[in-house]
Amino acid sequence: GASSISVCEYCPPGHYCPQNTSHYLDKLCDWGAYCPTGAHFSSVRRCPAGTYNDRSGMKSAADCKNCTAGSYCPEGSAGVSRCPVGTYNPYIRGVSESNCRPCEQGFACNAIEMWDPHVTPCAAGHYCPSGTSYPTDNPCPEGTYNSFTNATSVNDCVECPAGYACDSGTTLPTTECSAGYYCEAGTSPSTMESCPAGTYSSSTRLEASSDCTSCNASFFCSGGETTVSGSCPLGRYCPEGSSSGELCPAGTYGATTGLIYMHECTSCPTGSFCKEGASNPTLCPAGSFAPNRENKDVGPLTTCTSE
Repeated sequence: GASSISVCEYCPPGHYCPQNTSHYLDKLCDWGAYCPTGAHFSSVRRCPAGTYNDRSGMKSAADCKNCTAGSYCPEGSAGVSRCPVGTYNPYIRGVSESNCRPCEQGFACNAIEMWDPHVTPCAAGHYCPSGTSYPTDNPCPEGTYNSFTNATSVNDCVECPAGYACDSGTTLPTTECSAGYYCEAGTSPSTMESCPAGTYSSSTRLEASSDCTSCNASFFCSGGETTVSGSCPLGRYCPEGSSSGELCPAGTYGATTGLIYMHECTSCPTGSFCKEGASNPTLCPAGSFAPNRENKDVGPLTTCTSE
């Protein structure tokens, strides 16, 4: 062995030499660091924050590369750390994730390692506050729309006009209010209002209940339909605007459909009784008789006496 320290040589740059090392060939300075002349394990120097080194055997800080825009490099980085989706960094030599800025409002930063926040505008029908990741992250709510890009808040979404229905994310109010319904301003497909009972509508784009058509006389309309629901039922009469028809009064009956007026209900015949809404007269029970033509129930019938 050597008899004097004077025979020891300095470790060459790009390597490090632990104590009592006889050779240095397998001791290359690692990624993210550099080794000046005479480096040992504890004196290996890390690349400064804002730089990185993706090769081994580097000799000085000049061998550390500037961190690229769209990324950041803490001290000792062997590669860049990319700014996450929803952020960007326009400058080189970023040192931490805090250098990644929230994407600018009206735009979306939909990729990692972005340095220009103006690449992807917010999609029409949506809005993009600061820090938005994707252009369709924030759709305009139901009942509103937005036809332009670069919207920044929900306040940029416009109320859907009357006569139309706007789903979330709508770019233009092209969905007409369905027949049988009406749509006030701010309506969505799930909030269309049915034409009220006693009305119907075969037309689209109605704006108010008053736009619904009054049910035709001799028919009834349950509401929310494109045509009348049906002919006035037996035992009822249906003037214009009927939802289900009025019952023929007690003491009368309605044996045909499509009656319009109460006076079209037929008077109950002698020997029979007619409850409210009757479609046919009912014969008096055996042993009783009805003394007049307007018998309403079995109650007022006079019992026959034995002769």
